[in-house]
Amino acid sequence: MPQISLAMVGLPRVGEVGCPWIDARGFFDWCRAAGYAAVQLDGTAPGLRARELDGSARRDIAASLARRGLGLSGIDLFVPSADLVDLARVDRALGAIVAGMELMADLRSVCIGDPGVGVVLPAKLEATTRSELVRQRQRLGVAVVDFAWKSEHVGIHGGGVIVQGVDPAIACASEGAGKANEAIAAAMGASSASGRIGGARLCEGGGIGRVEVGADASSRLDVLAYAAGLGAAGFRGAMVWDGRGLAKPVDAAQRGAATYARMLGPLGADVGGGRA
Repeated sequence: MPQISLAMVGLPRVGEVGCPWIDARGFFDWCRAAGYAAVQLDGTAPGLRARELDGSARRDIAASLARRGLGLSGIDLFVPSADLVDLARVDRALGAIVAGMELMADLRSVCIGDPGVGVVLPAKLEATTRSELVRQRQRLGVAVVDFAWKSEHVGIHGGGVIVQGVDPAIACASEGAGKANEAIAAAMGASSASGRIGGARLCEGGGIGRVEVGADASSRLDVLAYAAGLGAAGFRGAMVWDGRGLAKPVDAAQRGAATYARMLGPLGADVGGGRA
């Protein structure tokens, strides 16, 4: 079963109200204590933006994770999708994604599986944007993971340039919470046939927004089937707990790793607490 990782996105940033850590190392310590096996960095957070990190800082991040027995499940770079089709903003947005791919390559030694840079792409991309992503994939060996529901870009650019990310909350919003489990299973099958699954979130949508996975009866995500389906599709990365949209994300994140293990039953014994 996929190990469990914690995403920085959706949690308070350093210095914001309710943030229990004072820097990235503090976040790593908090994750380890809460039972997570890996972290998903927020590439837009101050102090973790690729342009702010020289070689020494990147090596320090890798060493800090390794010392704590944590892996890296990927980097989120959720720039506005519209920026990638806006002539006034596309260069900056694309540059941020490429910089994130370079950072991902530099941190490869602590990665779980073959993670990439998480984005939500617009339905259409300009040919020049596609060509640049292809070039950077060839140069760096890092894929772009598109969490858009039923991405139109997966498998059409060759070489695993853009791979599918699975986000159950987006599936719930698109298909309806009652149909999400079936839709996710179908999407994973389609993704494995057309390429590979590059990322998987542990989150869920309800009737009035996002709900905490496994917290109460409002949660209907079949986590065991989801995790098993990822394994069957050849996914070797970590499941990323995602607290975006929750009322108390830090409290929920504190429970997240244990909840995931509980919902997997006997198969959840080794999903947290350190790198494989």
